[in-house]
Amino acid sequence: MKHAPKPLIELSITSLGGMADGIGQHQGKPVFVPFTCAGDVVKAQVKRDTRDEIHAELVSIIAPSADRQSPPCQHFGVCGGCSLQHINEPTYRIFKQQLIESFIAGMGVDRAIIAPMVEIKQHSRRRADFKVEVHHDAIRIGFMARGSHTLVNLNECAISDLALLNIVPAFKDCLGTLKKPGRVKSMSVTALEHGLDVTLKLVSALGTVDKDTLIAFAKNSAIIRLNTQIKTRHESRRVAIVEDPICLYDEGTATIAFAGIDVALPSGAFLQATHAGQMAITNLVTQHLKGCNTVADLYSGCGTYSFPLIQQTPRVSAYEGAAEMAAAMNDACVKYGLDEKIETTVRDLFDYPLTAEELSYFDGLVINPPRNGALPQIKAIGQSTVRTVVMVSCDASTFKRDAKHLIECGYALTLAVPIDQFYWSRHIELVAIFKRK
Repeated sequence: MKHAPKPLIELSITSLGGMADGIGQHQGKPVFVPFTCAGDVVKAQVKRDTRDEIHAELVSIIAPSADRQSPPCQHFGVCGGCSLQHINEPTYRIFKQQLIESFIAGMGVDRAIIAPMVEIKQHSRRRADFKVEVHHDAIRIGFMARGSHTLVNLNECAISDLALLNIVPAFKDCLGTLKKPGRVKSMSVTALEHGLDVTLKLVSALGTVDKDTLIAFAKNSAIIRLNTQIKTRHESRRVAIVEDPICLYDEGTATIAFAGIDVALPSGAFLQATHAGQMAITNLVTQHLKGCNTVADLYSGCGTYSFPLIQQTPRVSAYEGAAEMAAAMNDACVKYGLDEKIETTVRDLFDYPLTAEELSYFDGLVINPPRNGALPQIKAIGQSTVRTVVMVSCDASTFKRDAKHLIECGYALTLAVPIDQFYWSRHIELVAIFKRK
């Protein structure tokens, strides 16, 4: 049975929505059209029409907005990585500013607390997860297309660090020499100070010859550590079960420096998406916790903020749920003679948050939770006597939820600093300062 073709509609785009789609009106309903902006007149094809709204895809631009620019990347509009390369810089800044204002809307907070956005531009992302497809006639490496499982064969990327991009053609050539290249499904790459940290996700173990080929490739490239990891099954549709990584090659220089302290980075350890973003956040954390005698670093990772904080604070207590990251941090503390000043503890702060009594030992804390926030820990902070709380967040909805709780418990939100780590996307990093009234 043939389905009727989806209708084409012509409409004027009047605004940008929070999901970065342009919004127009048709038959009394809002229409959301990706890759458009206010002032565009467009032809769009309806994809989903509900009682309350319409979602459509851009077919053509009848009259372009003055806010438009030529996208810097040839893959824009197909690749799912960016959604806002088509709007000019002034309009882009306004969009991001309005996002931050929406974060604090309804909290009873003066918009004047929002600081100017810290801008981080092209070729700044130091982490990427490249998908790999092996066909009988070609090998493709790149990112997934927007809203699909189709791989976009990468020729360029305007947001990734150039070191990440430079390894792709050479790795594609290397894959072509493997006996069973189809076992490689993705390549996760992180740019560190001394080179690239690479993990290959596999569907099954590699043979000896292929291992040797990959090791030789790593030795003759910018790769300083090469791991493989087998994805065995899915616990759910979204959660893959993977084996522990196996190291094929390691120069011993997969380290990262925090305030001059070199930390041996565990494979897959969390890092801020950009070095510039990390430094901007660190400066805010240290600035607003200056003068504190005892500081807690919650979700501390490998010590991103603990090591800078110990330069100005007598004692820092770091709490991290991932044992390998806490161990890396502790090893660095011992190496640099900081183990008497920094205490590292492995603790799942979602299931076992610090209690209000434990927290009240500290006069300041920084909390950098994962995307789903830290509500159990936030509730305990709200009952504590901690004077200053610095919250680092990459998710608008969980930030708003957690921030509202702190405000209801007597904290004042005194400053919110947007950091544009996720250039040309609707996402943004936020550093918020809370003071006990």
